Formats: sequence, C-alpha cells, structure tokens
Amino acid sequence: MVMVFFEHKEPEILAVETLVGFDFSAMDMHRAQFVGLDLSYAVFKGVDLRSANFEAANLRFSILTDARLMNADFKRANLFRANLKDALPIFADFTEADLSFVNLAGGDAGGAVFSGAVLKGANMCVKRLDEADLSGAIYDQETTWPDGFDPEQAGAIKFVKNI
Repeated sequence: MVMVFFEHKEPEILAVETLVGFDFSAMDMHRAQFVGLDLSYAVFKGVDLRSANFEAANLRFSILTDARLMNADFKRANLFRANLKDALPIFADFTEADLSFVNLAGGDAGGAVFSGAVLKGANMCVKRLDEADLSGAIYDQETTWPDGFDPEQAGAIKFVKNI
C-alpha cells in the first residue's frame, strides 16, 4: 500500500506497492505531496495537479499531457523525456529540474520558472514563454523554441559540446 498525502485533505491510500508506472488519470491530485518519490513512467493525463509538490521527484518518462500544473513545484525534479504536451504549467516552478527531451508543446507556461533547469533537446513551444523566467537555464541546438523567441535574451545559456 502507498499513501499519498495532501496539503488540504486526508491522505489517499493506493492499493499498490509502488508508484512507478501508476495511472493517476481521472484522479484529483490537487495539492498532492510527491516530494522525492519515484513516479517514473507514471500517467497523469488530464489530472488536476494544481499546487502539487514534486520537489526532487523522479518523473522520467512520465505522461502529464493536458495536466493542470498551475503553481506546481518541480524544483530539482527529474522529468527526463516526460510528455507535458498541452499541459498548463502556469506559474509552476522548475528551478534546477532536468527537463531534457521534455515535450511541452502546446501548453501555457506564463509565469513559470525554469531558472537553472536543463532544457537540452526539450520542445519549449509553449504559449507565454516570454513571461517565464529562464535565467541560467541550459539548452542546446536540439532545444525547440517558439518562432521568434530568443532564449539567450531571456537569460538561457546555450550548451555547446566540445568535440
């Protein structure tokens, strides 16, 4: 059994041994506390994750398509190859998170914080990226940006591989 804690309600007990690959679809995870947990390959399609705390969590290969991520905390989380297509990370905090090869296409990142995040190979084609904090974020030649967006002007740093 795994217990998921929340800021505002009683914990939920899940009849599983692990959250790796768990399907949270259709669950209300508003203000859930996932700090430091292994959620790799987990499915959060369309889930309400407003103000959820994923600090230092492992979300490698997770699916968060169409998820509502407003004010969610992803500080130092590992989201390597996670799919956040059409998600709404409005005012979400990705400080120092690994977003390598993440797909954020079609979402809205207004007010989001990507300070010090790794964005190598990420698809950053989101609405209102110009309102996000990209100071010190690391990107490479494979990172995709919205047309006309200048990541360096926004404070991001291009990683150049020495051969």
